[in-house]
Amino acid sequence: MRTATTVEGSGGMQAAEFAREAEKLGLDICWVAEAWGADAPSLLGYLAARTESMLLGSGVIQVGTRSPVTIAQTAMTLAHLSEGRFLLGLADQALVAGDRGRTLATRQTPHNPLLQRVRINPSPFDPMVPPRKPCPSFIVSQFQGALHPC
Repeated sequence: MRTATTVEGSGGMQAAEFAREAEKLGLDICWVAEAWGADAPSLLGYLAARTESMLLGSGVIQVGTRSPVTIAQTAMTLAHLSEGRFLLGLADQALVAGDRGRTLATRQTPHNPLLQRVRINPSPFDPMVPPRKPCPSFIVSQFQGALHPC
């Protein structure tokens, strides 16, 4: 069994200290929520530098707020900064905030084409780095958030 906690970027430095203390106590995962005007990737990047072993996850990034390419680039950057400890949590805002008139039949199908378009295929080589210096490659685990079964 793994143990986890959640922090919000709106907590500022207190959120980072909380996560560091949680890691010292042995918690396995820290999920960072987007709430109250704070984005998850900024705090996740900071936590990647301030923690050593704890997995760090976005809990969750709303796919409607960023393009699929931006989400993929952010995920790969966080995977590199955290040395492979990043977990990508994605959600369609309609499923997090409520159905907004969706029927059960529409929930049974892929609910957001953007979720289908965010694919991360790490390459051992970064095109921006000379070929003789390979980039580290990490697999980014992806999760989907919802308040009910999709």
